[in-house]
Amino acid sequence: ERTRWAAGRDHGRGDAVVDFERTLPVVMGLGPSGLFLARQLSRLGCPVAAIARPSDVGLHSNKIAPGMVMMAADQSEVEAALEAVRSKAAGREVSLFVSSDQYLTALLTLPRDVLVSFGLHESDIANFELMNDKARFDGVLGGIARVPESFSLAEIRSDAYPCVVKWNEKRLGRRSKALPKIRELATQEELDDVFDSIRREGFCANDLVVQSLVQGDNS
Repeated sequence: ERTRWAAGRDHGRGDAVVDFERTLPVVMGLGPSGLFLARQLSRLGCPVAAIARPSDVGLHSNKIAPGMVMMAADQSEVEAALEAVRSKAAGREVSLFVSSDQYLTALLTLPRDVLVSFGLHESDIANFELMNDKARFDGVLGGIARVPESFSLAEIRSDAYPCVVKWNEKRLGRRSKALPKIRELATQEELDDVFDSIRREGFCANDLVVQSLVQGDNS
């Protein structure tokens, strides 16, 4: 059927199904991946809603139903944006499609009952929590695939350089001059400088994850 798609759970049937004749998919984040997702969902013939930031490239996409883009530039605005979408759902069941690390972190700060009210089950929430913790996720993924080795700031080895340092979780509205996103480091002294800088900005060691640098093949 054109409007049935495997994404979610129909507990009466026991299989994974979303009926888009009765569902409003909500894409959380309209960066490149979110824009792609919105385009694919729109092909199913249902209206698509979105929650976005002012800088998102897909903000004015014609694949989003008119009036169905809700703005949320920081974590405090996410729950209000979700409720605004639900108020416009016209009887459709809201189904969340998270395409942004920042929105995933923001979503997981909401109370459990709010998440459940938007159709998330305990297993969904547990999987989201795992994916959102880079250090823990890499530990699980390392059992089945090759991933960069991760270190805490206290345990990094002298032979681990060059390495990269990045945030363990990405958060909406986070501002850091020392670490806007990710940095490649060649020495312990450079890592110490980054840590001292982010500590002065009010962050702590547990906010960071250090990983071995995996060189790609660009040939």
